[in-house]
Amino acid sequence: MLLNDCISKLLDMEHLKIKDVEHSADKIVLKVEMQRRPCRCPACGGITEQVHDYRVQRVKDSPIQGKHVV
Repeated sequence: MLLNDCISKLLDMEHLKIKDVEHSADKIVLKVEMQRRPCRCPACGGITEQVHDYRVQRVKDSPIQGKHVV
């Protein structure tokens, strides 16, 4: 886990947990998971850590080593 912490700091992604990295000739795919953090409920305004929804999203990032990053 120490290596993942260093990579997260290097990429300024400390709020994400790196699950997997896939390399191909033209792109790098990072599979990450956001860490749970307290949020304000839009309905009542209270602070909660309850998860209402899980979803997979594709996000493009800046190229690394000339490869597209997803």
